[in-house]
Amino acid sequence: MNRTQLLQSFDTLAETPDAVVKLRNFVLSLAVRGQLLPQISEDEKPAKWKEFVVKFTKLDDQNGEPPFELPKSWLWVRLNDVADYAAADKVAPSEIKDGDWVLDLEEIEKDTSRIVRVANFAEKQSSSTKAKFMPGDVLYGKLRPYLNKVIVAPQAGLCTTEIVPIRSRGLIEPTYLCVYLRSPDFVSYANSKSYGMKMPRLGTDDAVSAWVAVPPPAEQCRIVAKVEELLALCDELEARQTAVRERRTHLVRSALDHLTTAKTGQLQELIYGAKPGLNLENLRELKLLVPPLAEQQRIVAKVDELMCWCDALEARLTAAQTTAEHLLDATLHQILAA
Repeated sequence: MNRTQLLQSFDTLAETPDAVVKLRNFVLSLAVRGQLLPQISEDEKPAKWKEFVVKFTKLDDQNGEPPFELPKSWLWVRLNDVADYAAADKVAPSEIKDGDWVLDLEEIEKDTSRIVRVANFAEKQSSSTKAKFMPGDVLYGKLRPYLNKVIVAPQAGLCTTEIVPIRSRGLIEPTYLCVYLRSPDFVSYANSKSYGMKMPRLGTDDAVSAWVAVPPPAEQCRIVAKVEELLALCDELEARQTAVRERRTHLVRSALDHLTTAKTGQLQELIYGAKPGLNLENLRELKLLVPPLAEQQRIVAKVDELMCWCDALEARLTAAQTTAEHLLDATLHQILAA
């Protein structure tokens, strides 16, 4: 199966458990390996890029080799070669204006890089030192790197020191650097280098020495555009999955309500805990409808029959989910290895 076939199968594959998460990671993996788009040899290379290529033709592999192979036009460099990890000035609370945007780590959604809340200093009145960032800085959450919180700053502001503003040195697009730092390969590296048991974080030395796969400038922009397109599709699929789950939940609740109304009102109270002060004493006093013995036997037989049917249905659903998961994993593995 090729990439085109994968895109055609998006809807089917996305019905498997955790499929959207896997698809997001898959898109990011392809992007930083040079496998998301075809290479264009006619791309114009700026003079600075040509100088950059000459400087980094020979790998600095003293601290380990790069994690995977790249297209010929790409370069492996260290993060410090293309970005300043210590670009941000520290700002004391007394220097912060009430209207300044202050970003905390919990205001970035994990994995998706969405800003979920924007608040100024007047709303927070924080007493801790902040890091100052500029528009276009890549804001990297170094605390618990497995949460994968990375964004490109849309405007100037200040952030907790658990977020590191990273500033491009000019040869890497901030949006591409954000894609790379969000990729499973970098997240895996960051997790392996984290220190601290309760609050693991990526140290500065390990961050600046991390390998970064850098394509030519024009290709960086094309990659980012394609990644944004595919991740938007993943968001759409996720929203559809959520809507389907909500409809199923509503259907099940409606069915239960239908089964536990009218004459079985007391049973409804028992099932849903709606009866106030329900305890062992009033449970003993609860009046139950008892059908004749012959009818009890028929009811039990029918319940047993329906429960067996439910067990068989559950087994089939589990088998179907397992098959779908294997199909998704095999498909992604096949395309990534191609």
